[in-house]
Amino acid sequence: WFAWEWLSDVVLGGAHDAAGPAGVAMLGAIVLLCALAQRSAVLLGLNLLALALAFCLFLGLLLLTGARLSPLSLISVPLLIGLAIDYSLHILMALEHEQGDLHKTYDHLAAPVLLTGLSASIGFGVPMLTSQPALQNFGLVMDLGVVSSVVACLVFLPCVYMLCRPARRA
Repeated sequence: WFAWEWLSDVVLGGAHDAAGPAGVAMLGAIVLLCALAQRSAVLLGLNLLALALAFCLFLGLLLLTGARLSPLSLISVPLLIGLAIDYSLHILMALEHEQGDLHKTYDHLAAPVLLTGLSASIGFGVPMLTSQPALQNFGLVMDLGVVSSVVACLVFLPCVYMLCRPARRA
């Protein structure tokens, strides 16, 4: 009892104190890196929208499955932010390169994004096979986040891109 209570208080207390500044720094770094990579306010906005869509899907899946965010599974949040941004950068850069041709973009990127998502799900899902509830929860939360990121970036992001992209001259 004492060790877990003490550790939980230390971890949650320290995380709560650092969450605000760390979150702002992480968001700033993401915005800066996406802006440097995309060089477009519209594409930067789409990257951040993909992140927001992934988190909405993630929260919906958490509610649907009844999974909870424990102190251990909270570690998944920065990892999921990285996945969603990584997938969205690749999809948007490919859409730009292919001048909005969704078929060519999917020909090049759908399988790699699905396979990286699947391999991440397999790797992060392994803890669900243990008898430790905290590890099972971590694996489930990570897998829900990976699925959310893949769906947001392969399904919803291209649709929004098609609505927001500027008209191209022939």
